[in-house]
Amino acid sequence: MKRIYLSTTDNGKENDDKAPCQCSLEILKQFDSKFSEMNAKFSEITGEIKELKEIIPTQNETIMAALSTQKVVTESLVRQEKNNVAIKSVFPINTFEELKALNDAIIEENRQIYTNAMKLFLKGKLLKTLTTILSLQLILAINIDGTLGKKRLKDYEKVFDVLMDAIRPLCEDPDKELRNALAVIKKRHFHNQTPSKGMP
Repeated sequence: MKRIYLSTTDNGKENDDKAPCQCSLEILKQFDSKFSEMNAKFSEITGEIKELKEIIPTQNETIMAALSTQKVVTESLVRQEKNNVAIKSVFPINTFEELKALNDAIIEENRQIYTNAMKLFLKGKLLKTLTTILSLQLILAINIDGTLGKKRLKDYEKVFDVLMDAIRPLCEDPDKELRNALAVIKKRHFHNQTPSKGMP
């Protein structure tokens, strides 16, 4: 009797079936790698978006704060300019009533404004510009210490102090400079009032 043997390998077909499986594994590995890469990119983008969300409100707050500050500064400058115009109209001081009113008006909050206003008038030599602050009529009736029957300028303490502050940048000794200016202005005035010799 002739025996027949059956092959379980089906002429090597089993080995051939393994090839497609190996290809599928490679594809899965590549896909997994790409997926991991994309996931990492996504996480990176998510982190950047989160940072932007945190930064934008801060930037907005900074911008709004800057705009608010700018508005306050602008309004302050406008008010200051209006104050400067109003204060400039105070000078020259013509009477003791006006001198007292100015002395009462000066407070710590506006002292610098009055000082700056006086500085604008007192450019150059004091003996030539002092009459833009104190009228000639008032200068003739005062001196610093109130001697010789004159009114005492120091009695108007706040006006005197502001005047000293305005004069100080012009010289080393503002008190001495003011005394000299008052004396010269008076001397010139009386000299001009004296009739020249030889005139009828």
